[in-house]
Amino acid sequence: MILSTWKVYSLLTLTVFGVFWGTPHTTFAAPAMAQQVADAEVLPDVIDGMEVGMTYASARALIDQEIWAPRTYPPANYVSLAVQQMRDLGYEEVRDCAGTGLGLCRMEFIEREGLVLVIIVTTSEEEPKVWDWSLE
Repeated sequence: MILSTWKVYSLLTLTVFGVFWGTPHTTFAAPAMAQQVADAEVLPDVIDGMEVGMTYASARALIDQEIWAPRTYPPANYVSLAVQQMRDLGYEEVRDCAGTGLGLCRMEFIEREGLVLVIIVTTSEEEPKVWDWSLE
């Protein structure tokens, strides 16, 4: 059976995407699929005091390190300048960053039950600032 060009492209994209990102490393075992949290009311309890626009360093200090561990990834042959700058600042939980515009970066923390705390920060200013956050 001959695959359509679209199917081949989709398969290649998924394969390359999976290889590029690699498998995340955590400090403790977590389920392969994170649970979805539908109740947004849970968020304030998890990150009490976090506000949009605050510095990421301040927001990071609010995260209970006994519950949430930085979700880290193996070194890649190539990372963007923005990702490298975040790593140089000591933010090992950086997943990826946009190279243009606000320079949004995805930061991830994981807890023992497999929930992932995602914090989106903007790097377009002198200091990274919180743009948004969610649980996955």
